[in-house]
Amino acid sequence: MGQPFNRVLIENSVNVALGSGVMVIWEINKKFNLPGPYYFRLYRGRAFNDDNYEPVTDWQEEACALYDNERSLGGGLVFDVWYKIRLITGDQRSYWSEPVHCIHYWERRDWIIAKEIIRKELKLYRQYTGAYGVLLKQRLWGETCSCVDASVEESANPDCPLCSGTGIVGGYYTPMRYWCSPEPEKRYSKVDANMGLIQQVGKTFRGLSFPLLATEDVVVNQRSDERWRVGGAIQTIADIRGIPIVCSFPVQKISLDDPVYKIDVSGVE
Repeated sequence: MGQPFNRVLIENSVNVALGSGVMVIWEINKKFNLPGPYYFRLYRGRAFNDDNYEPVTDWQEEACALYDNERSLGGGLVFDVWYKIRLITGDQRSYWSEPVHCIHYWERRDWIIAKEIIRKELKLYRQYTGAYGVLLKQRLWGETCSCVDASVEESANPDCPLCSGTGIVGGYYTPMRYWCSPEPEKRYSKVDANMGLIQQVGKTFRGLSFPLLATEDVVVNQRSDERWRVGGAIQTIADIRGIPIVCSFPVQKISLDDPVYKIDVSGVE
């Protein structure tokens, strides 16, 4: 079956936003299809080849990220550690990721500026232009749905109730809070070979760069229940030393008959 982990990443934006804690995310090979459920645990060590990696989380079922809440961010070089992920499959097979290095060279001034940017952004979203939003991150790996056409490795049923057209059973991870704000609509012209000049309207949202967004994720306005799919390039609006803080991303409104509307987000706090 081979190594299930394609890559493991440290999500720096979350470290800055929380002021403490390290978020570790990973990507599983789509062809890794051993029976679930999958359980993940985060381990921390002092070097790449440390013989005493210690667990820093409990086992989490079907997770897409884990946090080391003992690490703190505050000024200068605050930590220099290594992380790796352990995976246990449904048939009790065990797999380890390659270690990933987490090191910060931020000065306290950088951290203060980033926190102030985040404070102002959240105030803008909560008090003025923002949507009381929920983020549905699309599953990129897991049990392959029965609706998938093996010849193209894609779902043959966009309305599938088991995977919501994603091809992976469950479709999306547990909904999480995500504040964002709609930006002014952008109008542009497009030339079509059959219809000639077409006037189109582009819709974009502005939000914090965490959790890490990806194309095909879904943003929900929890009050109106309108749902928008992230599509196209995600652009960084503000960053500190190359770490993205605020982003802008194009969205497309999802039709009411899409199965993603069956996902309940009412309980997200």
